[in-house]
Amino acid sequence: MLPSLPSNNNKQPASWNDANKTFLLNVIKDVISDRKGDCTDSGFKSPGWTAITSGFNKTTSLNYSSDQIQSQYHILKAEYGIICKLVGTSGFGWNEKESRVEGDKNMWDTYIASNSKAKPYRGKSIPYYKTMKVVFAGRTATGAFAVSSTGASSSQRNAEVECDSNGEPYNDEGVLHALLVL
Repeated sequence: MLPSLPSNNNKQPASWNDANKTFLLNVIKDVISDRKGDCTDSGFKSPGWTAITSGFNKTTSLNYSSDQIQSQYHILKAEYGIICKLVGTSGFGWNEKESRVEGDKNMWDTYIASNSKAKPYRGKSIPYYKTMKVVFAGRTATGAFAVSSTGASSSQRNAEVECDSNGEPYNDEGVLHALLVL
């Protein structure tokens, strides 16, 4: 009989409910403000990930691996990009009281037809969005200034939105919508 090899399955399965996402985002926010040297444009250096993993596990009494934490970070970053585009699209808005994106049925139907990744956010409360804005604003590429091989800009395709450092959407010319009122 062959000896059994040590198992690498000692990891606790990750459960990412809204509370755990909020805890993770708050730990990341703290690392960003306290350990700026451990941050990069696309994420964190190894000591930053170690601090995030340790801080999250201490806060939640869980035992998630750095890989599980980093995976959720990238999922949340993508989620932020989707929500930011939605909020910046004409006909949609952010309902602060209910913590969700709002738009009428026809707007949602039309938008989801060409942006299927937005479907899960229809009517969904996202209580951690404000913290997402702090963590991801300015770190999330949305393709707002991309030009296709045919030369069509994002405004000519399906207006995508870039967000400023406060998580507020720019228009296609890169000017904050609020400034257009002036």
